[in-house]
Amino acid sequence: MKYKIFTYSVPPPEEPEDLNGFLSSSRVVSVQSHIVVKKEIPYLIFIVEYLDSKKGKHPAAPKIDYREKLSEEDFIIFSQLRDLRKSLAEKDGVPVYAVFTNAQLAQMVEMRINNRQGLFSIQGVGESKVGKYGDTFIDLCREMFSGLADTHKEETIR
Repeated sequence: MKYKIFTYSVPPPEEPEDLNGFLSSSRVVSVQSHIVVKKEIPYLIFIVEYLDSKKGKHPAAPKIDYREKLSEEDFIIFSQLRDLRKSLAEKDGVPVYAVFTNAQLAQMVEMRINNRQGLFSIQGVGESKVGKYGDTFIDLCREMFSGLADTHKEETIR
């Protein structure tokens, strides 16, 4: 944890902009206020304890519209994977991103994942997720990808 100290003479300014700005842009843990007299001049001191957002944190990733990023066929598969993820998350009582993130689902589609080894090649997917959810997602991917192959064969024959 980090600390930042703000000092104001008494009476403090009506709107301590630097303090308010810091509080609104930081992950604040606690704020303590004290009145201190130094050489007969009173000061109001705020000690702010906050989390260092740079340490172990990444800035929020921009939102990705997978409908635009993926082809129409791939987006259909992505949507099916999302539906599967939602049902598994509800069943297990976990947030959907604890099963797989949208980015991981998109990679499954883009990379045409059809086995456990393929899942391990996706960033953030490890033994636990593959063990718990891998086979279910691989089965759906295989089914969806084979459906695409059948569609393409029919179009080629025509």
